[in-house]
Amino acid sequence: MDGRVTLHASFVSLTEMEYITAQKLGPGKARELLESVEEQPVTWHHSDKALCSEAAKLKAAHKVSFADAFVAATAQRMEAVLVHKDPEFDALQGVIKLHPLPPKPGKTT
Repeated sequence: MDGRVTLHASFVSLTEMEYITAQKLGPGKARELLESVEEQPVTWHHSDKALCSEAAKLKAAHKVSFADAFVAATAQRMEAVLVHKDPEFDALQGVIKLHPLPPKPGKTT
């Protein structure tokens, strides 16, 4: 191995970045953020029928949100480690590879 990693992200994360930034800082800042994100070495994964099916299976079997089911299904598809700050993903321990970061301020596991 050469020590490099490949970054993968779900379309859901891109959508969340845009709407949260637009709500908090306005649409102009959301556009700036998206332009900045597009310059990063991230492979964005969009939904297809198979991903919908995998997300549905995760959502049906585990207590995760609709959006988080897609994020998890993307990680599962890529055989990637899901790096997160959301304690909701703890429900998927043993199902997908997880690497939790310290929780969001005010959140507990």
